[in-house]
Amino acid sequence: MKRENEFRYMELAGILRSQILSGFIKSGEYLLSENDLCQKYGMSRTSVRKSLNELLGEGLIVKMAGKGTIVSPNLVVPEGEEQTLLIASPFPSAYSDRALPRLIQMFQERYPGVTIRVLSVPLGANTVLEDIRGLGVEVDLMIILDSSFPAIYLDDFYPLEEKIFENIDIPRKLLQAFTHQQQVYAAPLTYSPIFLAYNPELFRQNGVECPKSTWSLAELVEAAKRLTKDNDDDGLVDIYGLALSSSINRWLALALNQGVRFSTDDPGGFNTDLLVRFLSFFQNLFYRDKVSPIYALSDQDFAQRLFEEGRIGMILTTTLSLSSPNYVFKPQVAHFPDNSNSCGLMIANGMLMSRSSTNPELAKLFIQFTLEPKVQLSLAQETGLLSIYNSVNRQTRDANEIEALQLHDDRMDRYLFINDVFENMEIVNEVNEEMRMYWAGMERPETVVERLKTIIVKNDGSN
Repeated sequence: MKRENEFRYMELAGILRSQILSGFIKSGEYLLSENDLCQKYGMSRTSVRKSLNELLGEGLIVKMAGKGTIVSPNLVVPEGEEQTLLIASPFPSAYSDRALPRLIQMFQERYPGVTIRVLSVPLGANTVLEDIRGLGVEVDLMIILDSSFPAIYLDDFYPLEEKIFENIDIPRKLLQAFTHQQQVYAAPLTYSPIFLAYNPELFRQNGVECPKSTWSLAELVEAAKRLTKDNDDDGLVDIYGLALSSSINRWLALALNQGVRFSTDDPGGFNTDLLVRFLSFFQNLFYRDKVSPIYALSDQDFAQRLFEEGRIGMILTTTLSLSSPNYVFKPQVAHFPDNSNSCGLMIANGMLMSRSSTNPELAKLFIQFTLEPKVQLSLAQETGLLSIYNSVNRQTRDANEIEALQLHDDRMDRYLFINDVFENMEIVNEVNEEMRMYWAGMERPETVVERLKTIIVKNDGSN
């Protein structure tokens, strides 16, 4: 107990020290009263006083008799003691490109004494801390994708304190994506379902009814055919009805929507007939119906660009992509066809705190800042990303969009992360490798499904 109390008072001293040196509490400003500090941090008055005495001895604060405690009016932050955070962030990443810079800017507006540097690391790099240490650098925080979490060496990171998540309404599904042995290791930053977006102008121009909440897969195919156009009769397609992708983070969303499962433990088991039908349907869209550009199959960014330019009628995408400033029209969100009782696919970003952080209290402060509802609201309004709070999303998204994306508390559990579908990324890599000939149009669905069945059964049998 003695060691625990010692840790608590040192922790509070570290928090206050970071707030002072970062400029959040400025020279001459009052700290919270001892009583308020006790209540805010759940500490005894004795521990609070020991924390303040620590800062008093460092010359950071001055006690004013009968008035309270202020930051020393003569405080000058010594050169070399400026507060710095180093954040490792995956590249390429829509969140890192568009949301993180604004988040850092808002943090520095509140804490002007903090310098934040961002180190771009390869997407999906699981040994990033070890690699960075080899350069003599220690990161404080690291942004990861949900798909990378199971492969992360968690001994390198602090589990986050439960009190960080008190009195906030983060959906349980998001926290589970970054939880190991009942401890949350990464604070969710944003998330997105993989959904179907469409160009309403192309639908109107071609006399095609816009997607309804109850439309069918057959209606989707018919719409894609009618939207696919060679406008100048030169034998080249100018507009494609639908952009599909070989990326497992895209086609899997539609597969799950159609009832496909990839585990013998799932309700209904691994249904090979259903998967064959789905892959036949998918392949037909490319090679028989020709309603989707083949080149864009393996180039998700290119497909997204074509959609933004008004040359694609429908696409599987995310909320960050939907908020791109490059659109020549206002995209809309469509309900998935036949989705009354279906699952969906979701992706998320989270932030880990490194055990090797040179400034753990400041790192913790940054995480707490990102979780503030006001910060989440600003980011959602300015970047178009989904907030981790459904209460914020209801303020920033159209009600029809909320319904199409099924962003309701009672429906979130119907979404799956890729780690819910496959045991680990090694299996995902195997699936990707085995499907290459299928995507090239050189292999029948029945053939590839037999190989996928071997992977799934082998993995389920080893658990």
